[in-house]
Amino acid sequence: MLLIRLLLACLLISLLSPLSTADASSRASAQAPDRQALLLLINKLSYDDLALMPEVQKLSARGAVALMNVNTGGKRTDANAYVTMAAGVPARLDAKDVLVYNADEQVHDVPVTAIHTGLHDQKVDDEVLLLSLPRILRSQERWNYSASAVSLGDALHSRGMKTAVLGASDKGGELWRPAALFTSDGDGRTPYGEVGGALFKRDPARPYGVRTDYEKLWSEYVRLKQRAALLVFDLADLYRVAEYSSLLDSKRLTDLRREVLAEIDRFVGKLAAEIGPNRQLLIASPQVSAAAAAKREWLSPVVVAGGSVQAGSVLTSATTRREGIVSNLDIAPTLLQFLRIERPAGMIGYPLQGVTGLKQEQLAALKEASVRTYNHRSTVLGALGALVGLGLVFGALRLFLGVRVHFRLIWIRALLWAGLALPLCLFLLPLLHPTSLWEVAGGLVVLSLLLVAIPFRIMPFCQTLSGRMVWLSAWTVCAVVIDAWQGGMLAKRGLLSYDPIVGARYYGVGNEYMGVVIGAAVLLYAALLRTSRTSRIKRGWLEAGALIGGLFLTAFFASPALGTNTGGALTAAATTGLCYALQKRLRPLPTAGVLLASLLGAGGLLLLLNLPSAPPSHIGAAAGQVLTGGALEMVHILARKSDMFVRLLFSSVWPPLFLLVLSLFAYALFTPALLPKRVWQERDRPYRTAVGGMLCGAMIGLFTNDSGIVVLAMMSLFALFPTLLIWLEAERGRGETPKRSIPLRHLR
Repeated sequence: MLLIRLLLACLLISLLSPLSTADASSRASAQAPDRQALLLLINKLSYDDLALMPEVQKLSARGAVALMNVNTGGKRTDANAYVTMAAGVPARLDAKDVLVYNADEQVHDVPVTAIHTGLHDQKVDDEVLLLSLPRILRSQERWNYSASAVSLGDALHSRGMKTAVLGASDKGGELWRPAALFTSDGDGRTPYGEVGGALFKRDPARPYGVRTDYEKLWSEYVRLKQRAALLVFDLADLYRVAEYSSLLDSKRLTDLRREVLAEIDRFVGKLAAEIGPNRQLLIASPQVSAAAAAKREWLSPVVVAGGSVQAGSVLTSATTRREGIVSNLDIAPTLLQFLRIERPAGMIGYPLQGVTGLKQEQLAALKEASVRTYNHRSTVLGALGALVGLGLVFGALRLFLGVRVHFRLIWIRALLWAGLALPLCLFLLPLLHPTSLWEVAGGLVVLSLLLVAIPFRIMPFCQTLSGRMVWLSAWTVCAVVIDAWQGGMLAKRGLLSYDPIVGARYYGVGNEYMGVVIGAAVLLYAALLRTSRTSRIKRGWLEAGALIGGLFLTAFFASPALGTNTGGALTAAATTGLCYALQKRLRPLPTAGVLLASLLGAGGLLLLLNLPSAPPSHIGAAAGQVLTGGALEMVHILARKSDMFVRLLFSSVWPPLFLLVLSLFAYALFTPALLPKRVWQERDRPYRTAVGGMLCGAMIGLFTNDSGIVVLAMMSLFALFPTLLIWLEAERGRGETPKRSIPLRHLR
């Protein structure tokens, strides 16, 4: 009987054991995330390095690749780059403010767990702890954004998902573990990971005597891949080589980089075998390599594969609307979208998506073109600014002071016309595909001949001053509007426009050409008013056309699919209203009412055209932030705009000097004693009021745009130069002595 009982007990145990094992397995699988995102951070990786990484190239062919803007909320430092990517907003952070430890480490012989418990009054387990989070959160007030440095990890933890971080950027005894910013929650806790020396292998031949132990790294990944929804790898060997480069000769530096790239590439090949519909791998470099930085190539590579990413595509996002170019603000939203987590309200980036309009093989040419535009921009604009300044100075000396100058009058007027034509020539210059500064100069000469010199000589319509103004201003407005209607290909490549490395704007019409379009439109109206004196054009029809045109431009700038410029919509509406009020000779109080009604109308149009159903844009994003964040978010937006406005206004002595010159011009324009009374009060009063409305509207643009001084300068160009040309019109003659000049005593 006892034997039978023993046999039954053994049978029962044998049956229960597999059941308990199966139950444990089912619990583990229940805890495993149904979707998993793998983020591989390879700091100091350049786009050219991908040619040395065959596994990454294979991964790109299976997914999508792009160039990523690495701008931050401050300087292009490593700490700023990591926190910007993690927060999804332009952010800045001191490297010393990132203190990350494993739970089993100590700081000055004090257990890290005890320190964290003292800071947060919470018990912790075997976790990775961001001890300096309270200090980081206090420093976020400088960002003027509501997003947090740990928005990504906190969004995942709040929905029950786990995160893990593996790897560190330690340099000998200097601890530097910024990848934990992507995985920490609001208490500074990452449930899983290893950021200490356990993943290092001693190697005296490597910088700081260590190298990543990829075998242990893979073992940790295998251990955690059934637990964490987001795994972040910080592969920092390339970063350590870059930090050590000052102690290496060029050959040893090149050899070390090749060794490190080969090791990283092999690890990527192993991870690539893991991806599928429910597992996505994203590779990004927070900052570019030293060699790329020396060439001012501030575009790092980003590769995405797995999930629903189309094979062989290139990446874009609603942040840039540029095929092949994305922003570092888009990394966190991409991970959240794949994990089916709603993007936190404070993030301003958008998820990456693959498109096939551009081939991956064309990215190298896109990079070269973007870098060329960035490098040529300051040189070309500086030279052309000097040229425009010469025209202004010589014209003013000749006209106001009667000073004998070495230039004949025809050359002074040629300089003024060249200054007016420059915005249009620079806008059309990408059609000629210049690749060097000499080609840029030659292209501008060719366009000036085709658009200005030749038409002014052979076209009957352009034989009068007013006709030339109509010709030039009409083409300027049409070129920018039509280009925006067709996708903005010229604006995206223009030297006076925005560029993807500066990163202030990627699409629509920037503040430079916003000022150009509004200034040229008012000049077109003013020139037609002058023409109406000698033609059959009725002034009433011109005024009606000006109002319709102003409404059209307001809608054009307010549209998220066209101009996408909030300040432009407000400036266009204000300028239209002020021109109308001055033409009708309204008193100050009714004029203020017209201005207020115009601004309110533009605001209503902005809201109407940027509803949630509209295409994503920075206008819609700002509106959404205000709706969710309330008054505080509005304060943040105003603070950011004010900060940029002040920085540009006082960046050098030139903006204040320009304001002084513009004030003197406005004084001369509206003071009849400075010029023969019959010129302005009898013959050119409509022109003067139109230009006066343009200048007043430019002052509105000064305060409704973060780069308002740029808007003011561009609009003032179309007020200053045409007016100088009109004033110099009476000075035609072969002699060098002007027929009429304004005595110095009139300026008293």
